[in-house]
Amino acid sequence: MKIESSNALAATRAAAAGGEVRKADAAAAPNDAKGDSAVLASRAQTNAPPPFDSQRVAELRAQVAEGRYQPSGERIADAMIALEADLVGRSR
Repeated sequence: MKIESSNALAATRAAAAGGEVRKADAAAAPNDAKGDSAVLASRAQTNAPPPFDSQRVAELRAQVAEGRYQPSGERIADAMIALEADLVGRSR
């Protein structure tokens, strides 16, 4: 399991909360976390419901049924951190 630096974590949380991200923090954040955080931040600002991709859901169901689904613990952890930051930001 890969543990990111505190700068990367700060960048991910700030981006997810719609806050300002310092250049050094943004550079340290993993690429997929940057994209996910940007999506979460933009959704939080517009209050739009998350997109639903029925084709993707069908693909995932097939992978699970066939035993081919291999979730990434790193991506799950990044999404959980971003969600927590989003929720904390909304409660303030």
